[in-house]
Amino acid sequence: MLRSPPRAGIFTSGECMAKILVGERFLLNCGVWVEVIEAKSNDKLIVQSKDGTTKPANATQLRSGSLGWFGKKKAIGATKPKVGDNYTLNCGVEVTIKDYYNCFRIGVEDSQGNYKYVSSEFLRSGEVSWAEFGVSIASMNMPKVGDRFESKRYGWYTVTEVLNTKAIYVTFDNTGRVVKTSNAYVKVGDVSDRGLHRIRALADFEIGVWYLSNKYGRFRILNIPNAADITVEWEDTGNIQRGVRSEKILRKSIVDQKAKESLITPQGCYVYIVRRAGELVYIGKGTGSRFNHVTSGTSHCYDLNRHHFLGDILDIEIYKDSLEEDDSLILEESLIRELKPKYNSTHNRQTQERSSE
Repeated sequence: MLRSPPRAGIFTSGECMAKILVGERFLLNCGVWVEVIEAKSNDKLIVQSKDGTTKPANATQLRSGSLGWFGKKKAIGATKPKVGDNYTLNCGVEVTIKDYYNCFRIGVEDSQGNYKYVSSEFLRSGEVSWAEFGVSIASMNMPKVGDRFESKRYGWYTVTEVLNTKAIYVTFDNTGRVVKTSNAYVKVGDVSDRGLHRIRALADFEIGVWYLSNKYGRFRILNIPNAADITVEWEDTGNIQRGVRSEKILRKSIVDQKAKESLITPQGCYVYIVRRAGELVYIGKGTGSRFNHVTSGTSHCYDLNRHHFLGDILDIEIYKDSLEEDDSLILEESLIRELKPKYNSTHNRQTQERSSE
């Protein structure tokens, strides 16, 4: 049977034009498996190896395996497939390369004369389906719906759907998060519950122990069913809050919803002062909830942002409200000249001007 090679740039399967998705895995020529963790486009990809190292890449580098990896040389046996090379697939079928057009279109044939086009990535990993020739997916040692496995870092997960070797959906017990992965990752427990801190971080929490938040005082943990549903009790308000995520506690950014709702917004224009450990550091004016920039981490004052990310507590006090715009400006400037808070740009600028004279 004669087979004519496809025209350059024409691929009937569409596999070369398909967009690479987050979660897809590729075997590089250096022998390193990488997983796509960010995919803005086929030219702007971020991949990660098993050791957590990340690197930018594009679709051509991944599909051809030509992407270099830190200090890794080209692996022995990872050379370009050649006509006549033999491979054993995960389903147990032995195939031989009969035609080689490019790394995305390799013609292989089994002992029964069954012929199929595959890519070099799937050929090396053995994850090629032979179902159209009577070899069922069950014979490929695939996990079944309901099978449970323990991951290396994120607890137990359950297989909820099996589409093929590259599309297996699992649900994590600790967070309820559904993740798409592949057959190779499921069996060895190398599936990541992306977007959450590792479950081992929960070992740092103790039920009944008081912890300190950045803005709302102390709280204690009452229950830890999983990393995304922690129950806490606030000391100041007595509010019992459910559904707290572990990263909020680790960053001390947890918010007492009851205390937040009870905050009264100052009326009209006002002047506020900011203290850290009793020391006056900043004076400002505003309307509405302008003072919230102090603890937001996105303030125009970089020193305030630094305290936010270090977890320092900043106390905000409304000095005077119900002012007119001009009155608030005059009061702010007079307080800055009198008290000289170290983070106000007006005071800093005057200090610099005097020192340069």
